[in-house]
Amino acid sequence: EERVKERTAELMTVNEHLRQEINDRKRAESALRENRDRIETILNSMPAGTVIIDEATKKIIDANSQAVSMIGAPAEDIVGSHCSKFLCKKQYNICPITDLGKTDDNSEDSLVTVNGKEIPIQKKVVPIKINHRRCLIESFIDISEQKRLEKERKKLEIKLHYAQRMEAIGTLA
Repeated sequence: EERVKERTAELMTVNEHLRQEINDRKRAESALRENRDRIETILNSMPAGTVIIDEATKKIIDANSQAVSMIGAPAEDIVGSHCSKFLCKKQYNICPITDLGKTDDNSEDSLVTVNGKEIPIQKKVVPIKINHRRCLIESFIDISEQKRLEKERKKLEIKLHYAQRMEAIGTLA
């Protein structure tokens, strides 16, 4: 009877430790979910499209809602795709970070939508580590309007230059 009491006390102590570990684990899991939700909210509220790319395979492993909207495909069609399917198409299989040894890339390029339309973008790519996995974060914004305005400005400059030359010719005559 004494032995049963001792064993019961031991089991109650072990049971209490297990209960405490379970509660600690639940709190940790809850904190992780809150952090993941917070990060997801931040990424999805950014005006820039953002994708995370596995550095080794060059496959997209995540995309925020802006990237999904700009590409025009559901996230599940984007995730798992080679990055050059939608980004850096002109540089297929040549990554400025992994292949050219840059520490970051801040340049103009184009994004290819699911319908094949090319959209000029300003992009920023930086290498990071996620769970000991080397990745690239690529953020991009649509610069179509800036490009349109730039083209219009150049046309106006040419017209102005032409008008000034014609005026100069007229005053010489």
